[in-house]
Amino acid sequence: MNRKEVIDYLLSKPFSKETYPFDEVTAVFKVGDKMFALISTHEAERLSINLKNTPR
Repeated sequence: MNRKEVIDYLLSKPFSKETYPFDEVTAVFKVGDKMFALISTHEAERLSINLKNTPR
C-alpha cells in the first residue's frame, strides 16, 4: 500500500479524522479524541505507520 491508500483506508473507519498536531509530516488519525494511528513520512521513500491496540 502507498501513503494515499493507507490514509484512505484509515479515513474509511466510522467517525475517523486526520489531524497534524505534532508537525506537518506526521498524520494522526483519531476517532473522537482517541488516537488510533500515526503515519510519518520523514523520509520520502519510507512510510512509517504506528497503530494503537488494547492489550489483552
